[in-house]
Amino acid sequence: MSHRVTATSINGHVGRSAALVGRVVSFSGSYAIVEAADGGQVNVALLPGSAIDTDGVVVEIVGVVNHDFSITEQASSKFESNDYDTNAYLRFLAIAEKYSDVI
Repeated sequence: MSHRVTATSINGHVGRSAALVGRVVSFSGSYAIVEAADGGQVNVALLPGSAIDTDGVVVEIVGVVNHDFSITEQASSKFESNDYDTNAYLRFLAIAEKYSDVI
């Protein structure tokens, strides 16, 4: 199971699987920069044929966190809508952490 992370919390997950939700602010073929719900940016090394193929889309990336706090993608998906409420997602993360034995 992947832990849900933000740009701030990613440092506690080096070498482990993590899931990051955010908006792609830069895309360059094999790399993307994703703005996480907390406003920080995370570099993502993309797989060939990744679902991430343009700027501005909201995505979820599952991958391994590297020592430089980037993520190497294992899987990704684009949200159908670009309506993304970062505050709601941050509240969800707080609840998920508080009740991690249930969720």
